[in-house]
Amino acid sequence: MKKVLATMLAVCLLFSVMACVAGAATVEVGEIVTNIRVCPGKVIDDSIIAEPSVKGYAKNFGWEIQNSEGFWVEYNGTVIEESQGDFNLRYFVVDYDGVYTYSNVCSVRVAHNPIGDYQYSGTDHWRVCGDCGGQADKGGHDHLSADATAANKVCTVCGHVRTSQYTGILSFMEWFMSLINNILGMFL
Repeated sequence: MKKVLATMLAVCLLFSVMACVAGAATVEVGEIVTNIRVCPGKVIDDSIIAEPSVKGYAKNFGWEIQNSEGFWVEYNGTVIEESQGDFNLRYFVVDYDGVYTYSNVCSVRVAHNPIGDYQYSGTDHWRVCGDCGGQADKGGHDHLSADATAANKVCTVCGHVRTSQYTGILSFMEWFMSLINNILGMFL
């Protein structure tokens, strides 16, 4: 009787261990959103996109981005820059057998969320980003390419009216300071 009970217990224990091992090898990853927009200068984290649900036992997990050559590389938490351009993002989970399981792919658009009317200086115009407060749609006035001494030129984008830059010390100083700011902005 003891041998029968011991054998039954050993068989039950064996099936339990096999079920745990089989369960550990199976990982399911939930869905993530398919499209997001990220302001330049941000880091992708839980405030931008939520991690999907994961069923099973994971040894490692994280985010991958598709680089410009089309290869998937692990995202290391660096700041996203506008020069990087739009890219794809996905979530990965590695089980204890080293098998990777992925979420669906999310398309990431790197751009500000411009709101409101244009603001302008003597040389540039922009709108404020509704998410981060940065400058969106920044560009130079289209009337700057016109004759520098002609009066009352109007930028067709923002409506900034420029009087002759060389008539009056105030308008000249405004133009000169915005020019200096733009030059310094390129190096800072």
